[in-house]
Amino acid sequence: MAATCKGLLIPLIILAQALFQVLQIAYWWIAWANPQTEGQLPKTSPMVLLGVFMALAFGSFCFIFVRFVPVATSGLEAASELFVEMLKSVFRAPMSFFDSTSAGRILNRVSIDQSVVDLDIPFRLGGFAPTTIQLLGIVTVMTKITRQVLLLVISMAIACL
Repeated sequence: MAATCKGLLIPLIILAQALFQVLQIAYWWIAWANPQTEGQLPKTSPMVLLGVFMALAFGSFCFIFVRFVPVATSGLEAASELFVEMLKSVFRAPMSFFDSTSAGRILNRVSIDQSVVDLDIPFRLGGFAPTTIQLLGIVTVMTKITRQVLLLVISMAIACL
């Protein structure tokens, strides 16, 4: 899929996660609209609050789905290619390989490699962008509230480099 999209896969995942993060930050609107103290009146009606909450939840679902589908599809394509190449390698192996290596060991190795490519790699790579964007969103909100956080973040970034 990455080859057919000609490099649009990564920007699509990043855009979907960034928009999801914006919607997560927008949940703070609900905290703003609800009364915080006993005598305070609500800033909006419960139906408007429910409608906005449902719209935010549906939007979040859509962006997570848009992020998940390319990751799963790319993982499936990579796993299929690996399976075909492993099968070719096993079929082309000389007979001496099968004399010295048991069938159980070959199956164990193939199944472990296939499992890693099927499950671990796509979802770990797919989780990297969301975590990074979530961190940037948190830092942005913290900076918006307290400007001094930006100095701390910049100094930590310089120290990590």
